[in-house]
Amino acid sequence: MESKIPKYCIGEIKPYQKGENIFELFRKVAERVPNQIAVIAEDTEYTYAQVFEMAENAAAYFHSKGVQAGDRIALTGYRTVYTIAAIYGLIKLGAAYIPLENDYPTKRVTYILQDSGTDKLIVTSQDFEQEFDGVKEIPFYKGIDSSCPPLPDSIQTIENPCCYIIYTSGTTGAPKGTPICSNDLLNLTFWYADEVELHANSCVLLLNAFGFDASVKNIFATLLTGCTLLLGSQNLFDIARILKIMQAFQPTVVNCVPRLFHAILEAAREHGYHAISSLQYAVLGGERLDKSMIDVLYQDKPNSKLKVLNVYGPTECTSVSTSMKYSLRELSECETVRIGRPIFNKRVYIMDSNENLLPAGEMGELVISGVGIAQHYLHKKANEVFLPDPYYPEDLMYRSGDLGYYDETGNIVFCGRKDKQIKINGHRIELEEIIQTGLKCSGSVWFDVVLCAGERLVGFVKGTEDRSDEIRTAMKEWCMDYMVPAEVISIPEIPLTAHGKTDYEALKEIAETHRKSKKTTVTGGTQAILMEIWEQLLGQNHFGTDEKFFDVGGNSLQLFKMKMLIQEKTGKDVEIVQLLQAATIEAMANLIDHSSSQNKEDKERIRGAVRPDTGVARNKLKERMELLKKRHSGTAQEQAFEFEKKCGD
Repeated sequence: MESKIPKYCIGEIKPYQKGENIFELFRKVAERVPNQIAVIAEDTEYTYAQVFEMAENAAAYFHSKGVQAGDRIALTGYRTVYTIAAIYGLIKLGAAYIPLENDYPTKRVTYILQDSGTDKLIVTSQDFEQEFDGVKEIPFYKGIDSSCPPLPDSIQTIENPCCYIIYTSGTTGAPKGTPICSNDLLNLTFWYADEVELHANSCVLLLNAFGFDASVKNIFATLLTGCTLLLGSQNLFDIARILKIMQAFQPTVVNCVPRLFHAILEAAREHGYHAISSLQYAVLGGERLDKSMIDVLYQDKPNSKLKVLNVYGPTECTSVSTSMKYSLRELSECETVRIGRPIFNKRVYIMDSNENLLPAGEMGELVISGVGIAQHYLHKKANEVFLPDPYYPEDLMYRSGDLGYYDETGNIVFCGRKDKQIKINGHRIELEEIIQTGLKCSGSVWFDVVLCAGERLVGFVKGTEDRSDEIRTAMKEWCMDYMVPAEVISIPEIPLTAHGKTDYEALKEIAETHRKSKKTTVTGGTQAILMEIWEQLLGQNHFGTDEKFFDVGGNSLQLFKMKMLIQEKTGKDVEIVQLLQAATIEAMANLIDHSSSQNKEDKERIRGAVRPDTGVARNKLKERMELLKKRHSGTAQEQAFEFEKKCGD
């Protein structure tokens, strides 16, 4: 059967330390390079010895609170070293962590806690303390005394334990928990370390939220390789802060969604790209990569050695399933950006609806098999997307719902979705979850949603009364902000196709007509400048001056870009929080018109992005730069040993 599979469908077969204990691997690295910097968080550096001790303390502390092997434990807090220590502490105990982001609506958190069956919530930042029925809160952050009796010499262990559970958007109106096990994580970890050439001098900048599965390869690959994990800014869209961090700590690898990297490049360009000069790899995923996002860097710096790693993979398949490595020249010259070939020990088939393999050049569904496939969704043993692999009966394969084809070179071209799943700002969303929530919150018998230009969600409810604000307010109690429609339009009749199905093209036309009806004509002044900026950022041109930026499809990253454009076009410096509070073109124009013509403070912030801080950061930077000049050959382990010798005790 295997002979029927084209070779390009099968990733390289490589050993990946299957069956090894992740925490013990971490211990070995910490013992080998105790004085190497393991984590940098909030401008503070922590050595391997320090982080390992914190993780061991965390394990003992959690065990004293009743955490055992096989438990599912919710985890929330800022992106700090305490969160990293908590994750490794749970891994040591054989428990799985369930990341909860700080912007999750309370009702969504409540659902996840109930669905996962957890009765414990670890809080790694004091600001996140809150009570949930039936859930014991376990604080673990600075100021909390985590000293307690050490763990017993032998604690219960589980073979190939579940390491984490991430909840994704659900087709039935509720998020689905995806459990990922140790062996799956190890395969991802060692592929990633090999692909981006991690070594003792590497510094990986993480610009993904912990609730986003892209974070896991960085959390584990760095600390199991002996290099440095740089947690970056708490606000993932504060570009000035990100640049400052990059200049101070000289990361060699950055991982984020393409549009965030594009914003970083735009800001760095103003200062000759000094802040990103240390980068060797930009790992981009979570949304489709448009080469125009990177072209400007190649035009300005054609000799740059930066490589772009375009990655693809569903949460159900341990974050990454395929990858394609590009030089800047290759990316600039290619006609279509590929998502590449399967990573280590994975297989990616292109299949039709009957699970028949399709030849190269023919579009079908991406079906993923091999190491890293979740066995099922939590509490859902049987599911139509997890099926036996007909070519490898011992394995399951996952029907992704994504469309694509293999080209003549054996690389996959991604072509979109076959169902009602979409991506907004890197977040995978099932429209059905939004629909079910809309039905619940509107009390209507019919609710539907479409995605319009500018990644703008528009909801529809049957009726004649305008209930947009009422329904959207109710949905915000259940949905993430990016899942709440920008507006909800009441329509008396549902448009149908000739086959009696909902006519979604007609709904989009209704949404567009409704948008145009709100357009306010402005003839000049600051409002006209802002109207132009909004049109540029949002890719649409029908705004009312009283409409809120986030309600018409705006997001946090675009808000930071707006600040920069306002400075460029008006010479006025306004703070992000002021723009957020103003929200509308009318209010923003009033804010700008009454602000003083000064941008000194912001210029200093940006200048700080090209000048490292004094003190410890400057000294560490000097040390790091010296080490960067002396690249070592050999394995990551050998390089780590060399680094330890250079650093001393």
